[in-house]
Amino acid sequence: MKRQLLTNARIVLEDTIEEQADLLIENGTIAAIGPADTQGAEQVDLQGCLLAPGLIDLHCDALEKEAEPRPNVHFPFELAAALADKRNAVAGITTVYHALSFANHELGVRNNAVAADLARAMARHRPNGMVDNRVHARYEVTDESAPEILNALLAEGSLQMLSFMDHSPGQGQFRDVEAYRNYLAKTYKTSADDVDAILDQKRAAARGAMARMEQLAGQARHHKVPLASHDDDSAEKVKVLKGLGARISEFPV
Repeated sequence: MKRQLLTNARIVLEDTIEEQADLLIENGTIAAIGPADTQGAEQVDLQGCLLAPGLIDLHCDALEKEAEPRPNVHFPFELAAALADKRNAVAGITTVYHALSFANHELGVRNNAVAADLARAMARHRPNGMVDNRVHARYEVTDESAPEILNALLAEGSLQMLSFMDHSPGQGQFRDVEAYRNYLAKTYKTSADDVDAILDQKRAAARGAMARMEQLAGQARHHKVPLASHDDDSAEKVKVLKGLGARISEFPV
């Protein structure tokens, strides 16, 4: 049995910080805090450093930034996956859900083909990761082309979480249409004509959104992938998403 004793630590517990404390690890598992029996344990003096449980991040957008750190500057996806993995380890995040947007009408890295390739790159990296890397697919419900890709990723086991989001202006995050226009112009340098085209596409696609959500929710449940809602702005929306199987409401507005 491999035993390791971490000494002189400030251990973060549920409701307090234990000063100058020792923690015993046996075969990679925490065995005791302040152990009585430390015979044969390798000792590591933490010199008063904080020792805390690993953090869980359910929605980390960093992978997209690793792949495209600047507009139209793209890194290899395998490198992006490895860099995101290391950054989370350094930050003390031991389980991370890398959020990838499936919203094909948006610009930059946020299109379906790139998102799918990034998800698969992270799936390939997972066995060698420093932390528990998972993929959180964010589906824009007015995107008519994404379900086919998401169904394939679910069947492959490349997704570990699925959320439904609707950034259509007039509700949710963008109750004000002008705020939506300003967001696209500032973030993606979208022209006024292109914004009009996006708005028209969203209005047309909204009519089939519920059918697409029901189909994807069924596949997520089949593959035991948790569902989340996004930008909930009413109790009615929460009720509808709960009916589809969602158990997480992220960023309610």
